[in-house]
Amino acid sequence: MLDRSGGKTKRKLGYMRSFERPSPKKTSLEEKDVASRADLPIHHVGYQVMESIHNNDTIILVGETGCGKSTQVPQYCVRMGLAKNGRVGVTQPRRLAAISLANRVATEMNTSVGEEVGYHVRFEKKISATTQIAYLTDGILLREAIHDPLLREYSTVIVDEAHERSLHTDILLNQIGLLPMQEWRIEENAGEAARKINLAWATIRLQKGRLVLRIVRS
Repeated sequence: MLDRSGGKTKRKLGYMRSFERPSPKKTSLEEKDVASRADLPIHHVGYQVMESIHNNDTIILVGETGCGKSTQVPQYCVRMGLAKNGRVGVTQPRRLAAISLANRVATEMNTSVGEEVGYHVRFEKKISATTQIAYLTDGILLREAIHDPLLREYSTVIVDEAHERSLHTDILLNQIGLLPMQEWRIEENAGEAARKINLAWATIRLQKGRLVLRIVRS
């Protein structure tokens, strides 16, 4: 983990201390699943991703399909405590992707869909008061943004597959971009963290297994 000066930093944020590569024991299906997640390309830059989210309001994460950004980054946000003040919302351009990702992450978090992990697509909603990660189609979140421009229900918004540039995604990005950052920031005396916007791109131009992290200054 590097600091801004390029030197090694000894500081470890609390949520990073347990971020270690698990031993690939194959005594059960659960342990095999944990080991397979450790092989995802994003796992090798997990420290940098979490530190970037911690230090910045908006980041852009670019990685090939299958690198783990859609399933692991929302879990990083929960591990960092961002779900304490609102849900982590993850948009998908297609309803099938939102449902399948919710099922996958629920399995990884050892919970049932509709509890800590849920989804909301057209004509179907599995979200409860305990939901920390919500996978939604971009059209659903756009509708919510129209009714609540500040998206107060969410502490973090992850716009996944943003490179597809669907009509709903483009309008949603514009809506989020219009949010005054001073309104998104919670006053210090409230004891709450600033909300985050994470944009995730997939591109075939990247070398296999490579991820690119870009910081957007507000």
